[in-house]
Amino acid sequence: MKLPAAENRKVGYPIGLRIILTTLFLVCLAAGAAGNPDPRDTVTSEIDWGTGTMLVTIERSLNAAGATGPAAVSRTQRAIRRDAAQILFDVLLDVRLDSLHTVGSLIGEREDLVFRLERAAGSATPIDASATRDLSAARVTFSVDLHRGLARQFVFHSRAASIESRLGWIAHTDYTGILIHAAGELPLFGTNTTARLEPALFPAVHYLRGPENLLYRLATAEHMDPDLLGSKGAAAYTNDPQAAGHADRVGTRPLRILAAGTFGTAATDIVITEQDALQIMASAHNRSLLRDGKLVIVID
Repeated sequence: MKLPAAENRKVGYPIGLRIILTTLFLVCLAAGAAGNPDPRDTVTSEIDWGTGTMLVTIERSLNAAGATGPAAVSRTQRAIRRDAAQILFDVLLDVRLDSLHTVGSLIGEREDLVFRLERAAGSATPIDASATRDLSAARVTFSVDLHRGLARQFVFHSRAASIESRLGWIAHTDYTGILIHAAGELPLFGTNTTARLEPALFPAVHYLRGPENLLYRLATAEHMDPDLLGSKGAAAYTNDPQAAGHADRVGTRPLRILAAGTFGTAATDIVITEQDALQIMASAHNRSLLRDGKLVIVID
């Protein structure tokens, strides 16, 4: 399942980050690590949230150089590869981390993280090179592993926090994974509106508690094993209600949960009922499912 992250974008930096990015670019130039991207580049990207992969295609016109033919295409493709890290840096700014931050907004608050994003952009792998039929433009497509390449750079804890448990005996079953159905419009808690769940690298899970349906936190990125969070991610997303292809996360006997709503400045967080939350909190085994990223989320 592929969801668009950005389409047909001209390369350009968000205003709030222009000074940071200019500084980074000068550092890269001094180190000989990047060239000067053509402002006429067209950059398209898409995210497969099921695999945690972003594909970015950079297309550059040959017309400005006044050259045509296969040799010109090959030279331009080499130039695109040379410039790719800086271009991808800009694209990755838009990736949603959690309900509060995109990568770009977090760096806007913490400029010391800018070089972490530089490393993520440099991790991209070229997977395809082509040209337009009339040889007027060259293209190179890059793959970015959003977990190992990007999320790993923004994992700041070294040990998973404990997930809340409940004292006393509660009838429960030990499951092989957690499958949350969150497709369609859901109540957006804290408002009188609805929203569709927005995929993110670090989604959180909350639950309703008591007769007043107060909202409590069940698990965030800090409750997941940091090594696993930076290698496989907190969750996978799918539009298949059976989560076919995700047996590595949910196994054969997953706990199936119907989301009660969503939450957050961006609607990335899931809200479940207290009854469903108790099935997780009542068992050390079930709590470990969230710690180990054994979570699949069904969306449209």
